[in-house]
Amino acid sequence: MSRWQWRRVPQHSHIHFLSILMLTLFFSFMIAGCGGDDDGGTDPVDTTPPTVVAADPADGGTNVSRHTTLSITFSEALAAATVVPTNIFIEGVAGACVCDGATTVFTPAQVLAPQTEYTVTVTTGITDQAGNALAQAWSSTFTTEVVEVPVADAGADQVAASKALVALDGTDSASANAGPLSWTWTQVAGPEVGNFSGETPSFTAPDGVSSLVFELVVTEDGVPSDPDEVTVIVVPDPGDVCFVSPGGNDDADGMYGTPVATLSRAIAVVTDAGTGGHILVAGGNYGEPFALQAQLAFYGGFDPETWRRDPALYRTRVLRGIAGTGLHGLCLDGLHILRTDLADGLAGIAGVSFSGSNDVVIRNCSVTGPDAVEPGASAMALHMFGCARPVIDDCDLQSGSGAGGAPGTNGAIAEIGADGTGGHSNGTVGYGGDGGGPADVDCDGGRGGSCDGFLYEDGKSGQCVNGGSGGSRGGYDGADGGDGEPGTVGAGHFSVDKSWSFGGVTDHLYDATLARGAEGLHGQNGGGGGGGGAGTASFMDDGGGGGGGGGGGEGGRLATGGFGGGAAIGILFSACTDPLLARLRIHTGDGGDGGPGGNSSSGGSGGLGGPGGVGKLYQADKSDKAGVGGDGGDGGTGGKGGDGGSGGGGPVIAVLFNFCTYDLMNIDYGSPELGAPGTGGDNPSVEGDEAADGQVAEFKVLAE
Repeated sequence: MSRWQWRRVPQHSHIHFLSILMLTLFFSFMIAGCGGDDDGGTDPVDTTPPTVVAADPADGGTNVSRHTTLSITFSEALAAATVVPTNIFIEGVAGACVCDGATTVFTPAQVLAPQTEYTVTVTTGITDQAGNALAQAWSSTFTTEVVEVPVADAGADQVAASKALVALDGTDSASANAGPLSWTWTQVAGPEVGNFSGETPSFTAPDGVSSLVFELVVTEDGVPSDPDEVTVIVVPDPGDVCFVSPGGNDDADGMYGTPVATLSRAIAVVTDAGTGGHILVAGGNYGEPFALQAQLAFYGGFDPETWRRDPALYRTRVLRGIAGTGLHGLCLDGLHILRTDLADGLAGIAGVSFSGSNDVVIRNCSVTGPDAVEPGASAMALHMFGCARPVIDDCDLQSGSGAGGAPGTNGAIAEIGADGTGGHSNGTVGYGGDGGGPADVDCDGGRGGSCDGFLYEDGKSGQCVNGGSGGSRGGYDGADGGDGEPGTVGAGHFSVDKSWSFGGVTDHLYDATLARGAEGLHGQNGGGGGGGGAGTASFMDDGGGGGGGGGGGEGGRLATGGFGGGAAIGILFSACTDPLLARLRIHTGDGGDGGPGGNSSSGGSGGLGGPGGVGKLYQADKSDKAGVGGDGGDGGTGGKGGDGGSGGGGPVIAVLFNFCTYDLMNIDYGSPELGAPGTGGDNPSVEGDEAADGQVAEFKVLAE
């Protein structure tokens, strides 16, 4: 057979070919039949947005079950991808969404709260299957059903011993619908004691004194109760405690729930039971007097209703100073001590003062001392003398201001010199007059000269270093005596040192008298006047006697110095050992101004000289030669006395140690705020220096 010859095709190949041909013709006719309307157009595009047609719960629905789901029906099927909790949700409630065509269901993740209005929101993020979004956001509200809530009961308040095991009791809590309860305890006040839960949890009480407050909430079927509180007062020994409140009654026993009203009654309650005790004091004012005893511990700052402790909020104000001797082991904690009465019998001007008291603890207190009133008195917040191991921790200390120093006294008025007596004649002899004398006999005036016939004398010189010279005897008339010279001025004294002035400590208190200005010096007495000379006699008859000199005036009397101003001191320790100071906030008032020095007196004036005597035969026309004695000289004026120096200003000091032993590692007085130091007193003398202002020091040590 040649290459080009026919081959027979199998029968089934014909069938396959015909099948393909028939299918091709069929689809061609179908396409032609569905090609469009007679006018040649296409199907319309969906542009209508979906709308909400129904919701369950319905808008405004009430008494809706707390276990409900949210079902929303739309006008058409939605795009499932847009049905998510950010587009369909109950506000404030987490949950999940499911889409079933035109219906969506939002299922909350938790049970809804009872009797609560909820808002449903559908955002414009919802679209139909054609991509058309909701035209505008849609919302509705519904309110859940009223459900009875359980009642929490945290048990009765307790007074527990420190470090003891304490059990809380929530067994009296009640369910509302006989369902199971869960207990949630939360500590809301006091030192933390750990986390716990359950119906009757327990914990170990902290050391010392504290007030623990716990809150209990019970939950039933997701419904929480209102919280209930229980207070646990922790003390070292519940058997030696007394509660005090301004609303209490001193006839009560002082136990928890039946407090007494006064601190004095509380002290009696705990000391009747033994030595010492713990006194828990509610906020309020306590102004009655009371006597402290050793081993007592006062804790202030409790709420008088709940006995929750917060000293800053519930201020326990002791409206008088606190002082005592030999009060070992005393503790003051959380008190606000305001000494308002200077006549309360307490020594010194301090808010708190202890002597001979060991192991005293003052913690978490504020102490305010009063202003000093008596001249030169000092003001302190805290004063301790002869105390061992005092602890002052976390306290606000405010001293008052020191008082101004008293002025120096002025010099007394100086005496004037006495006048000299006149000379005279008894017919035979002319006598000289006596010199006058001042208070100081050393400055008498000189005696006048005498005449006895032809014997006649010169006048005597006045006394004192500056006395006047005596008159010479006369040939006819005696010469006058010379006047006494004035005394010199007494020097004014210097005031206190120009360096910062500081008085000192005497009897364990600041002594402002040691910053006193000194007294001035006495003025010098004036000199006595000289006596007059005798007059000449004739024919054996007497001549006139000379007049006596006047006495010198007394020197001006000295003035005393002004006293120093009082100090303002935060804490004064004297003869104390091993104090511990920590976390202190010290404020002082101002130092008192120094007192001015006194003014001295001027010198006394000198006495007048006496007149000369006249001879027996003396004639006015001098026809007879009997002479006339000379007049006595006047006494000199006394010199002015010296003025007193002025007192130094009072210092301001945060902490002052006097003869104490201490460890600087235990001394932390913070950053004190100091008042202004007192200014030095006025100095009346130009000869003395002006007094110095008071010293300023945060920390000062005397005689370590």
